[in-house]
Amino acid sequence: MSTIQSNATELSLKPTSVKALPIIIIVKALLALVFFIVFRVQDITVGSVGPQIILYTFLAFCVLAIPIFYFYRKKQLMPLRIAIVVDLLAALPATALISIVLSLIAFGLTFTRSARSYFNA
Repeated sequence: MSTIQSNATELSLKPTSVKALPIIIIVKALLALVFFIVFRVQDITVGSVGPQIILYTFLAFCVLAIPIFYFYRKKQLMPLRIAIVVDLLAALPATALISIVLSLIAFGLTFTRSARSYFNA
């Protein structure tokens, strides 16, 4: 069996809640980047949150994506949950409500029956 076929078979076996996790993490990082660009170009500051804090949040999301993807790939559920919680904490200084909600959704998706059975298999 070729590598492409085995990857396609593995992807088709993953539950939808498991497939959504990396998408959510990537969307969070892209949203932070877009907000940074908009805040920087338009010279916007909301309270104490300016472009610099959003840039730091974006960088934190990118750095924290590494362990999230690693634990996701290795099917280690508890470290994955811990990494998602740390990712959630990275959004707090910027009061990034969209990212906080996305982190909570990703964290909640790890508790679905299908996700637990996939990671414990």
